[in-house]
Amino acid sequence: MSRKHVTNRYQVITAGDMSGNLTSIITDVEQCDHCRYIAVYTGTSLSGSFHAWSSDDKILWTELDIAPLAALATGDDIAIIITEIDFKYIKLTYASSAGTGTLNAYIKAASIGA
Repeated sequence: MSRKHVTNRYQVITAGDMSGNLTSIITDVEQCDHCRYIAVYTGTSLSGSFHAWSSDDKILWTELDIAPLAALATGDDIAIIITEIDFKYIKLTYASSAGTGTLNAYIKAASIGA
């Protein structure tokens, strides 16, 4: 019978100022198959984009192809789901275009199998 191991959710960006660019802490996901970022934010006239990055050495980072996200609206949370992980590290970035706000981001991961 196969099993599923799920990590605890933990915070990777705390009270980030969305008027500037933000980068999460780096998370080791080598033993995981899937992960999910949850971005929770408040603000006004927000305009920006989220990006997920992978690395095997914390030096060379490759942007992951994640689905385009809808325009930011106050009170909306965003889930970024990444499947079939074949790298060791991951991080989330936010590139600000306009507006002000506060971002809290979390990650949760799972490994599925024997």
